[in-house]
Amino acid sequence: KNWFLKVIESFRSLNEKSRETEEQEELKTDSSYKKVDIKSPAHKLLCEELERRKIMFMWEVNALLPGDTKSFRRIDLVVLQNFRAVIVEIDGKPHRSQKQYQDDVNRDRLIGDHWNNQIRLEYGEVMDDFRDNEGETVMRKILSRVDPNNGVIR
Repeated sequence: KNWFLKVIESFRSLNEKSRETEEQEELKTDSSYKKVDIKSPAHKLLCEELERRKIMFMWEVNALLPGDTKSFRRIDLVVLQNFRAVIVEIDGKPHRSQKQYQDDVNRDRLIGDHWNNQIRLEYGEVMDDFRDNEGETVMRKILSRVDPNNGVIR
């Protein structure tokens, strides 16, 4: 009986250490935010900055776009402030192909049928701005879209 309990405790200990190691490794990745792999260091920088500024946002949001041939789309960010919301997409190299460009145009059209406040940022633009300017320019672009003094949301 005592031997059996030691074996069980040994397995528990190994399992805990394995889980701790996985969590530590996950936190070290360039593209993981709150244990969600968002596949983009630029996206992660924006999430961290929004959190630092205490601005409400959602990331990796599944969305149904009526009229779409796809069962759902994943939206990079939705930033909420001043009772407004802006959809933010960060475009990296995969968005430069003709096929992906056409898909992005269709996606923007479908979103635009239901929501008129969206912005696309280039991956390089975000990374360069965080390197050179602590992200101020891209954050200003995003936050201007939720400023009640700018623009009208239908």
